[in-house]
Amino acid sequence: MIEIAAPYIDKINSVTKETIHLAQLVGDEVVYVDKRESLNPIRLHSQIGKTTPWHCTGVGKVILAFQSDDYQERIINSLRFEKFTEHTIIERNIFMSELALIKKQGYTLDREEHQENVGCIAAPILDNINKVFASISVTFIFNIENLDKQLRKYKDVILENSKLISGKMGAAK
Repeated sequence: MIEIAAPYIDKINSVTKETIHLAQLVGDEVVYVDKRESLNPIRLHSQIGKTTPWHCTGVGKVILAFQSDDYQERIINSLRFEKFTEHTIIERNIFMSELALIKKQGYTLDREEHQENVGCIAAPILDNINKVFASISVTFIFNIENLDKQLRKYKDVILENSKLISGKMGAAK
């Protein structure tokens, strides 16, 4: 998948100038498997090969939103809902509502939930049996005053490229 996604990650990075993450479901964890650094002067710390939380990252939430109810229940029951920032979702019922919204809209927005001043837009990647097994995100310096502009700028490019990667992975259109 990394080789298949690489040109799309490069394209998103070139268009947005922001950090791009590719994450994959490995067992019951979400792992960063590829990354392109921001082309802006301010860069964010993340490492390929490291796990990332389910409940407060775009890549984690968007993968979980598209899993079966049984799988979601098992993962959610195992979560500690650790609070990383004042914006972290730490209540189960709110998190469940968030997952339902993500599934309905087809992407997620992380609003400073894992790191202060950091946001991201993430979209799912499907495999050849149309199952979400990975996600891709644009991570950026969060600015509530410019959020609508950031959404317009990044949402379409991340959704378009997640669909293209999914198609290359064999997902039905």
